[in-house]
Amino acid sequence: MLKRFKVPLIVISGLLLLLLSLHLIVYVWITPVIEALFSESVSYYSSGTYAVTYDQMQVKPIQQKVVFSNFHLSFDSSKVQQSDSLSQKKWVELELDNFEIALDNFWTMVPGRYLKINQLIVNHPRLKVYDFSKEKQVQKLNLETISRFDAHQLIAPYFDSLDVVSLSIQKARLSWIKPQQTSPFGLGGINAVIRDLRIDSTTVNQNYGYPHAEQFEVRLSDASFFSKDSLYAFQLDEVVADPVQQQLRVKGFSLKPRHSVYQFSHAVGHQVSRVELKVHEVNFQNIDLHYLVSEQAFLVGKIQVKQPELSVFKDKRLALPKASTKPLLQETLRSIPVAFCLDTLQLQQGRIRYQEHVDEAASAGGIHFDKIFVSGYNITNVDSLRQKELLMEADINTTFMGEGLLELNLDVPLNDPEGYHRLQGEMKALPLESVNNMLENTAFASVESGQAYTLKFDMQLNNQRSVGNMQFAYRDLKIRLLDKENPAKGNLKQQLHSLLANWLVVKTNNPDNGREPLRIGEISFERNPEKSIFNFWWKSLLSGIKGSVGIGEHHSSATVKESEEKKPGLFKRLFQKETESE
Repeated sequence: MLKRFKVPLIVISGLLLLLLSLHLIVYVWITPVIEALFSESVSYYSSGTYAVTYDQMQVKPIQQKVVFSNFHLSFDSSKVQQSDSLSQKKWVELELDNFEIALDNFWTMVPGRYLKINQLIVNHPRLKVYDFSKEKQVQKLNLETISRFDAHQLIAPYFDSLDVVSLSIQKARLSWIKPQQTSPFGLGGINAVIRDLRIDSTTVNQNYGYPHAEQFEVRLSDASFFSKDSLYAFQLDEVVADPVQQQLRVKGFSLKPRHSVYQFSHAVGHQVSRVELKVHEVNFQNIDLHYLVSEQAFLVGKIQVKQPELSVFKDKRLALPKASTKPLLQETLRSIPVAFCLDTLQLQQGRIRYQEHVDEAASAGGIHFDKIFVSGYNITNVDSLRQKELLMEADINTTFMGEGLLELNLDVPLNDPEGYHRLQGEMKALPLESVNNMLENTAFASVESGQAYTLKFDMQLNNQRSVGNMQFAYRDLKIRLLDKENPAKGNLKQQLHSLLANWLVVKTNNPDNGREPLRIGEISFERNPEKSIFNFWWKSLLSGIKGSVGIGEHHSSATVKESEEKKPGLFKRLFQKETESE
C-alpha cells in the first residue's frame, strides 16, 4: 500500500520543496532587490529627501508579477524650506491606487543585471509638482549650456539595462502648486501609452540622459479650469502629446468670459477689454523636450493655429483704469514669464471682431477682419538669441469688413532698446460705406458715398512717436454728421455741418480729376504710453488718412515739400472730439 503512494508522495514533496525554495528565493533574493529599487535607491539618490511607502507589495513568482497597493512617493518639506539651494528646485509628490508589473525575466533579472517588463499598468496616479523656485529672469537662459539628467543612474546599482514593452497610465491627475497660491493649477483625466521603452548607458548618452521609446502618446480629454481672477474659463476638448515625434496637438481650445459683454467691465470696476477666443486646432512641432524638462523653456520649431476666432468688446462709458505704461512689442515679449523661442508661426483662417460702446452712443460700433492668414518668424524672449540682431517678421493677409483685401508686413528688431518696429500695408478696393458701423456709433459720422481704390502705407514707430507716409486713393467721398440724440434723422445744424465738412474740409477725390495730384498723407503721431500698441498704430494711420482727405499734413506726389501750416481745427469742432480706439 505504501509502495503504491510512494511515487506521488515523492512528487508532491518535491513540488512543495520547490515551491518553498521558490518562496525563499523570492523572499531572500528577489523581494529585497525590488524593495531596494523602489525604496532605498530613491532615498539614496535624493540624499534622504524622498521616501517611498506602500501598503502592500505582492510578489507572484508563478505569474511573474509584482503588484503594489497605495504607492506613495513623498519628500521632506522641512529640508526644502531650510536649504536655499534646495528651495531653487521643483519637488514632486506621487500617489497611486496600485500598479502592476508583469516581468519577462523574473528569475534571471538579478544575476543577469537585466530587467525586462512585459507590461506595466499604473492606475489613477496623482502627481503634484511643488514649485519652490524663486522668480528668475527667463531671458537669461543659456542655450549653449546643457544641464544633464541621467536616467541610467537610477537603475545602475541593480541593473545594467531596463526594457519596458508596454506602459499604460490610466486616469492620471497633475497639479502644479506654488507657495501662497490660493488655487493651484490642475489637470485630470490624463491617459498615456508608452511602448518599447529602454534605459541603458548607451541610450541615455544619446538622449541627453533620458530613456528612449518607440511610441509615446499622452492624451487628455475634456479639461477645464479657471483663470486666477476667476474672470475666464478655459476649455480643452482634447490634447495629444507625442514626445517621440516631438509633437503636441490641441483640439477645441476656448477662452470664455464668465460675465456678459456689459456685465464684464462692471465686475472689474473700470474699462477693460473683454476677450473671447475659440481655436479649432493648434499643432506644435519639433518641441525640444530636453529644455522643456530641464529648464522649463519652450523651444519650438513650428506652431500651426487653425481657425482662431477672437472677439473683443470694450465698454468705454466706464471710468478709466489706473494709468500705467503699456509695453511695445519687444517689452511684451520680455514680460512673458516662460523662456521661449519659436522659429515659425502659422495662423490659418482666423477671424477678429472688435466692438466698443462710447458715451452718448445708442449701441456699440465695431470692425471685423476675416480670412486672416499669418506667417511669423523668429519669435523669442531669450536674450542670447535677441542679442544677435535677430529680426522678428510677420506677413499678414486678411479681409477688412468683408470687403477690402489687406496685406501687412511687420519687422521688429528684437534687440532694439527703443521699441523700434516697422509696419507696412496695402489695402485694395473698399466701399467706404462699409466702415459706417464703427463711425456711426463711435464718431457720430456716416459715409454717404465713397470708393477707395488703394490704401498703402509705410510707417516706422518707437517708444516716442511714429513717422511715415500714406497713399490713399479714393473717389466721390461724402460724409454726414449725425445727431447724437437722433442719429437716424439728424437736425438742421448737423446737416449744415455736413455740408461744411464736405465743401471746406474733406476733399471729395484723391487725386482730384487731374486738377490736383495724389495727396500723400504724412503719418506723424506722438505716442501716448498709457494706450495700447493697437491704439498707437490706429492713431498713426489716422494721421495719414487725415492728410490724404485734406484735413491733416500732406504733400504732393509730384514733389515732396515741407508740410504747410496745420489747417484750423474745423474737423475737431465738427466731430466734437477725436475717437479713441484701443
